[in-house]
Amino acid sequence: CAKIAEETQAPLYIVESDATLAYILNVTGQFGDEIVARLARAPQVYDDNEAACRDNWSEANAKSSALSVAPLALQQMGETEAARRAYRSALAWARGIKRPFDLAHTLCFTSSYLILCGEFEQALKEAREAVAICEAHGFGTWLQSARAHSAIAMSELGEVEEAREIIHSVMAAWRKAGCGSLLGLFTQALAKIEAQLGRLDEGLRLADEAIAVNLQNHDFVNLPGAYETRAMIRLASPHGDPALAEEDLEQALETARSQNALGSARRIAARLAALRARQGAAAG
Repeated sequence: CAKIAEETQAPLYIVESDATLAYILNVTGQFGDEIVARLARAPQVYDDNEAACRDNWSEANAKSSALSVAPLALQQMGETEAARRAYRSALAWARGIKRPFDLAHTLCFTSSYLILCGEFEQALKEAREAVAICEAHGFGTWLQSARAHSAIAMSELGEVEEAREIIHSVMAAWRKAGCGSLLGLFTQALAKIEAQLGRLDEGLRLADEAIAVNLQNHDFVNLPGAYETRAMIRLASPHGDPALAEEDLEQALETARSQNALGSARRIAARLAALRARQGAAAG
């Protein structure tokens, strides 16, 4: 698609291919100059050629698709201020064009971004708004995505039992629809929920599964978090091995750094340093 866009120089093709490639680069954990360039070019080409780009064959407006990926990608790269600006731009655009699908689509991405930032109350608010839009208009797949992000935020806010029910329901619907991408992320979330409920063995099993599913579906961006989740569950278990948890954090850190996901790398490095400090104090 990108080759056709470059050969034809058709503005809509450029915007669509840039937005789609940016999403692929994000989910496969390829952060660098290319994703930044495509995220910057797509909205600019759209604005310069709006009449040619406004109507397309995709459900989402082409500019919406490009803007919605940017906050997640920039946050992963550690560009927190740029990510926040991108988040505001994406929401402002989606609300401004007054197309329900675009708003639901964008809210799914912004709630995911807010979860990554640890802003769980706002993430839940935006995910629930997306749920309401999807239910009103019959956007089935995006409804499940919005429900999953609401459940993740709820679990972080202490609403663990209800979150568990929602995640189970989402994962069943996701598999029935034949969706693979993001299933690892949802499995990882369920692993954390089971651990919160004291079912540490089940949490550990699900963390193993999350790693495998992310690898299978090439959702490499979620691998550092899956390794990190397994490490935290191992540390919470009375029979857990701190050495294995340290190996998980080392793997998470190595993976994040290899992706240039500097935001995740900083968080994981801090966890790893804290674990090593505790182990050193215990040994001393």
